[in-house]
Amino acid sequence: MMDFIVRQQWHAAWGNRRCRINAVGGERWQLYGDPLCGLGRAAPGARREPARGVAPYTGVRLSLSTAGELSLGGRRHTASTAHFVLSNPAGRLRMVVSGSERGRWAGIPSC
Repeated sequence: MMDFIVRQQWHAAWGNRRCRINAVGGERWQLYGDPLCGLGRAAPGARREPARGVAPYTGVRLSLSTAGELSLGGRRHTASTAHFVLSNPAGRLRMVVSGSERGRWAGIPSC
């Protein structure tokens, strides 16, 4: 998840544009990058496929705390603040993205 978001940050800075990441939560969670933020060139009139990150393991749920969209800015490295929670029976882990595009992991104690 962090690798996918960092790659999208790089695309936003490289092209100096605003890129969005859409998230679909649940057991089979997915992250979708903005089709306009890829590095490859599409043929004129062709539809560019968005970058996609999928759940690498079964049994890990993604809970969303935002509306399901994270917006990343260009060279100024700004982002909409968000946090996502990954959980399984062993515990929970929260990823926080700050307004300055910094991402960090934080453990959540089990009660």
